[in-house]
Amino acid sequence: MHKPPVFYALIQVKFNAVQMERFVSDFREALRGNGFPDYQEDTQTELLISMGPSGPRPPEQRPRNRWRFFNMERTEGFTLLDDALVYHTNRYDCFTHCRDVALQALRILHDRVDLAYVERVGMRYLDAVMPAAGAALADLVKPTLLGPYSELPGDLDHGFSETRKIVGDGNLVMRTLINEKGLAIPPDLQNQTLNLDETLKSYQGDLLLVDTDYFVQKRFKFDMNAIEKQFQASHAVLIDTFKAAITDEAKALWGL
Repeated sequence: MHKPPVFYALIQVKFNAVQMERFVSDFREALRGNGFPDYQEDTQTELLISMGPSGPRPPEQRPRNRWRFFNMERTEGFTLLDDALVYHTNRYDCFTHCRDVALQALRILHDRVDLAYVERVGMRYLDAVMPAAGAALADLVKPTLLGPYSELPGDLDHGFSETRKIVGDGNLVMRTLINEKGLAIPPDLQNQTLNLDETLKSYQGDLLLVDTDYFVQKRFKFDMNAIEKQFQASHAVLIDTFKAAITDEAKALWGL
C-alpha cells in the first residue's frame, strides 16, 4: 500500500515450549547487533482455567517470564516467551520489511534453541481510518463497517463490532471501533511499550479502528520456508479482507 493506514502490525509464531531463559543472553546479543539494543525483562501473570471430574477447577494464577527487545526509537521490537516470538511495529511501511525482520530474528532463535515444531502462526494489522477535513468515514469504508451509529439519536460514546470467519486453514477476526474522540487502543495492547506516532496520539475527531487478525492453528515441523509461505498467505488474507471493507475512493487514496 502506498499510504497504508496501518499504524500497528504484529506477527506471532508459537512453537514448542523450551526453557528459554537459558538462551536469552545469546539471543539478546545477536539482536543488539541487528539494530535492537534496548532490552526489558518482566513477568506477566496467566490465569489458567481447567476442568476436573466434577466441573471447573478454581482458577490458577501462574507467572510467566517475558523478554522484550526494541530498536533505539522504540518503534519496532520483539517479545520472547518460552513458547513464542512476537514481532511488532507501530511504524508500518511495507510488509516485506516486517516479514524479513521477523524471519531473521526467528532464524537467529532457531540456530540457538533448535526448535522442533510450530504450533500457531498469527498476523494482525490495526488500521486507523481518519477522514480528511470535509470528508466522512462513509467516504472511506463501506456501510457494513459503520453499523447504525450515524442513524441513531444522541451523542456517540463508541460503536463496536466483531466478525469471525474461517478462511482457508485459519481463523479471521475483524473488530471495528468507532470513536469521535480519537484513537482508542484495544485493551490487550494497552500495555505495549512502543512509542505511538504523535500525530496519531493527538488526533481528535471521527476515527474508525479496524483490527484484523488472522491465525492458523496447525502443528508442523519447524521449517523456515514453510513459515515464510504462511506469512505470505496470511498477509494476502489480511489485505484482501481490508480491500473488501473499503470504498473505491479509499483504494485510490491508499494505492490499493
